[in-house]
Amino acid sequence: MAMITRGGIPLKEVDPNTMQSRKIVGLYFCGEVLNLDGPCGGYNLQWSFASGYLAGGLE
Repeated sequence: MAMITRGGIPLKEVDPNTMQSRKIVGLYFCGEVLNLDGPCGGYNLQWSFASGYLAGGLE
């Protein structure tokens, strides 16, 4: 059985380089809290890991 999440913070409200909110300085988002859908098969997990890496400032 596949599980997905729909809705969340619009991507236009987030800086894609840092995952920081464009509205509130110092607020970062990652993973499925953002409005992004991917096909089943680990893509949503990869997005969660990659966006968490960016939000954590580990680049």
